[in-house]
Amino acid sequence: MSQTPPLFSARSAWGRDDLANDPTWVYDLPPEALLEMARAAARLPDDPQGWLEVRPEDIDAPRLKAQIAAVADELESGRGVALVRNMPVHLPLPEVYRQYWILAALMGRPVPHNGKGDVFGQVTDLGSKYGSDPFARGYTSTDEMVFHNDAGDVAGLLCIRSAKDGGVSSVVSTMAMYREAEATGDPELLAALRRGFRAVIRDDAGSNAKMGNTASRSVTQRRSPVYREWDGRLSGAVNLKSVGVVPQVTGEPFDAGEAKAFEFLSRTSERDDLKYSFMLAPGELLFMHNLVVLHKRSAFVDHPEPGRKRLLLRFWLALYNGRALPSEMAGLRRGFAANPVVNAVTERETEPQGGER
Repeated sequence: MSQTPPLFSARSAWGRDDLANDPTWVYDLPPEALLEMARAAARLPDDPQGWLEVRPEDIDAPRLKAQIAAVADELESGRGVALVRNMPVHLPLPEVYRQYWILAALMGRPVPHNGKGDVFGQVTDLGSKYGSDPFARGYTSTDEMVFHNDAGDVAGLLCIRSAKDGGVSSVVSTMAMYREAEATGDPELLAALRRGFRAVIRDDAGSNAKMGNTASRSVTQRRSPVYREWDGRLSGAVNLKSVGVVPQVTGEPFDAGEAKAFEFLSRTSERDDLKYSFMLAPGELLFMHNLVVLHKRSAFVDHPEPGRKRLLLRFWLALYNGRALPSEMAGLRRGFAANPVVNAVTERETEPQGGER
């Protein structure tokens, strides 16, 4: 008698100790791969907009390709999280962009971060109040962020500079959280997680005016399931801030199922045995699969000098080896705009082109 195949692998349902004790999710770029990346970056067109046309077959970097193929497989079919080390962030920022582009282009297609279509994101403090403004995005704030996923199959965060104090990153497996939900034996909880939530639409004309987005301050009419199955695989995604502030914005409290599901997600994602926390160091590049992993960042205190402020560069990617998705999730791979723009190759670091949701 045949058995129904599992909706997710045991490897993707990891806990803290799995990442802490098994370094196979960490990839150190060897000198040969770094040299290939630098050579390929030097061959990129002078006009950054031409970078969008670059495909893996255009890049002569066999050692780097093999390493990035392993990373992409870890993200889609393994733990859903991967740390790439030894990125050359000591270089001038425009050169860092070029080399980061080569690495990302081997993994997937860039997904726009905002209404302007920017595909690079500078994550740095501009003084926004993520903790108190229900519509603010977190990339311009020093406030603690809650667990969330981004657009695209994968989000990549490259650390250029760390904060003076704080800014700890945390990841948690949505598959492990689903396993915990099943263990409760509560069918109402599972039904509520599959029914999902409405969420706020953040207004970038407010605290995010520099992003160029024009979405109104409102709440989605349709619910987005936290968990859904498609083509025999389970995916999990939720932004706990966008969901959690809906009662505040609408004046309508969660119903009983929503309240139970939100309490479960908030509590379980913060369990010490499930979440893995660490400090990204300069030159470390963290990739997270947005349908397998949620991520967050703690509050931080920045350096007063502009040239020392915390700075991360972010990419959203639609994986070449990405899973099949239902039509209602197609927007995940489009991001915020239909026409991508490469508009971040500059020494200036005061106006980010994207950032954490």
